[in-house]
Amino acid sequence: MLYNYKGIIDQDILKSVVSFHENVLNEYNSTHSYKRKVITSIIEALQNISRYGLKNEDGKPSGEFVSYLFEKKLTFECTNWVTIEQVDEIKKKLDDLNACPIDELKSRYVQKLNDDWFNPQTGAKLGLIYLFINSDKNINYHFLLNDENSYLFNLKVCINPSQTENEQN
Repeated sequence: MLYNYKGIIDQDILKSVVSFHENVLNEYNSTHSYKRKVITSIIEALQNISRYGLKNEDGKPSGEFVSYLFEKKLTFECTNWVTIEQVDEIKKKLDDLNACPIDELKSRYVQKLNDDWFNPQTGAKLGLIYLFINSDKNINYHFLLNDENSYLFNLKVCINPSQTENEQN
């Protein structure tokens, strides 16, 4: 295990997680492209917890972030609580994105960016598409039933440095 955090997900934690991973990737002499993919993916995943996860009793988003580094390949997992009503929507989005070829995901990303970037009420909702593109669709997820109202949602993302090296050639 490279990094493990469990608690409130806020801007300070986001900065801390990003800073730690930037330093680790620098130590491994990772390419700029790989560092960018890893860092932006971590930010997207943590922001999803902050925006869509259940809030604690103080009204703050909480969750868990764990990362692993093996043979320069970074894998991270984000875990948080979601409502039972969110489960089907999340599954549908993730399964839909997983069924798309990478080229179609890239086209969707550009189209969504062009169509929705200006909508302050809904946002562009590009985060999941971006995660799938950055990970070359190497994403797994599962839900564990907590009670009749909530599930524990786990998202696992793996970003392989060879993906970015191939893009540079």
